[in-house]
Amino acid sequence: MQRVFSDEEYLEFLVTFVQQIPYDPEAEQPRFPVEVVYDMKGDCDEKSMLLIGMLSRQGYDTALIIFPEYRHATAGIRIITSGDTFFRQFKAEDGRKYVFIESTTPQYIGHYPEELGEANAIVVPIGEGTMSFERYNYVSYITESLTKIRNRIIFLDSELERLYDEINDLVSDLNNKNYASDSEWHADHSKYLILVDQYYDYQDLLEKNIDVYNYIVEHPYDGEGVRRYIYNSKVNDVEY
Repeated sequence: MQRVFSDEEYLEFLVTFVQQIPYDPEAEQPRFPVEVVYDMKGDCDEKSMLLIGMLSRQGYDTALIIFPEYRHATAGIRIITSGDTFFRQFKAEDGRKYVFIESTTPQYIGHYPEELGEANAIVVPIGEGTMSFERYNYVSYITESLTKIRNRIIFLDSELERLYDEINDLVSDLNNKNYASDSEWHADHSKYLILVDQYYDYQDLLEKNIDVYNYIVEHPYDGEGVRRYIYNSKVNDVEY
């Protein structure tokens, strides 16, 4: 039976097609979009214009987003929201808002490098499309989860180092310290056992968060599947 893509799946397919075309840092004469496909390479503005053309042809309201300070350009697709989002919305002069789509490398729709979060951006609407990107809630959930998991990994790694040092200090005391009483030794031994259990619990949590983080990073072409994977992993259900 023939596989039928939904609008959002086909959108991700088009974005992924352009993103996987090799980036050409030495591009000199600007290529037309068809030349990017023929040469199978292009720089940021060339690949962005190819993607914009493809999305516009499918009826999407698109824009070119330019970051003069970073000499970078990327594609944008319109979103219509009722409030703020976890990710940045790039606003054109007429008030329309667009979400960032990196064209140079595989990346989630809406996800951008941290340095572009506050960078000056020029938004140039292109084409006559009217459709908008509706699954921005997936982007928000994935982007927010990625930040939370990254911070959690840093925290757990730091806690493991702290626990490791405390455990080693206790081992040294238990083996070498002259305790005043057996009860004092048993108190330190009980503390040692608690810290060891905590260490292994944190180690398991760290490995699970790393696995989920890597899965998110490695599957930018499947927003719905990644959202479901994060939710089923339950990593965001644990407070630290």
